[in-house]
Amino acid sequence: MITAGLVRQLPWERLDIIGDVHGEIDALLALLGRLGCDPERGTVERPLVFVGDLVDRGPDSVRVVELVQHLVAAGAAAVVLGNHELNLLSAEEKEGNGWLMGHHDGWHHHSHHIPFTSRAAAGAERDTILTF
Repeated sequence: MITAGLVRQLPWERLDIIGDVHGEIDALLALLGRLGCDPERGTVERPLVFVGDLVDRGPDSVRVVELVQHLVAAGAAAVVLGNHELNLLSAEEKEGNGWLMGHHDGWHHHSHHIPFTSRAAAGAERDTILTF
């Protein structure tokens, strides 16, 4: 049963919903441009709602989180955690999150190990990401 405190009206009439970015910063920047967002200024034509899985597997989860954090601070976006973010918060080593957890990472395809080429988070970046 859902309690009334968990359900509330969205504060916007129109918005853009973005999910499953998975550390793909270039794809995110291209999408934001098409949606009329100026990431540097933190302005949008319509508010953005990120619906989880910002991180893991892609080349730069750190920059994705930094960008989304900037947009949230500017009042242009809101975020809902996904299972990939929850795995990080619970310190679960999973496929794709070696960039933050520090383990060797990749995926297996036909008995071959193919490493992810994700940029590792530095100590201060790691702390900022987990706090956000």
